[in-house]
Amino acid sequence: MEYTRVNRKQKDYRSVVELMLTAFPPEERISIWILNLLSRKRNVNFLAWYDNREFCGITYTIESEKMIFLLYFAVNAQQRPKGYGSQIIHELKQAVRGREIILNVEKPYQSAENNTQRVQRITFYERNGFCQSSFDLRIEGTDYLVFSTNAVPNKTEFSSLLEKYHIGKIQPTDMS
Repeated sequence: MEYTRVNRKQKDYRSVVELMLTAFPPEERISIWILNLLSRKRNVNFLAWYDNREFCGITYTIESEKMIFLLYFAVNAQQRPKGYGSQIIHELKQAVRGREIILNVEKPYQSAENNTQRVQRITFYERNGFCQSSFDLRIEGTDYLVFSTNAVPNKTEFSSLLEKYHIGKIQPTDMS
């Protein structure tokens, strides 16, 4: 697999935008123009992933010296059954050279419209080497579980990373 930085001039830019619009509900999406603007910062990477020039998915990461926050990760719907999600995670782990990768998943609730999807995401991340942390995350009033490649993620480092790059109100909270 190979990747390239997302920019408005790339031939698959429309596919990137469509994936962002279909993979994430409006309340969880940051405007694409803001994502593009922020990705110009040194430690922010908005990447499109390819297999033999076939667009497979996107990752959007915010990085520190010790940690990578995978803010957005989505696989092109036509490519999902082909195992590209696991391949991208594997490649991302290789690229970050041992740094901790941390991400969030909507907290499962029986009453949630997409509860089955939430549970499937958790299973996917656990199958790909992520562990649930001892703290949750609240973004704009929505609760998320936090997963990490480190069995005991560094909450202080994560909070510091969020403070430096966040948009909106984001706060790690102890699990209850």
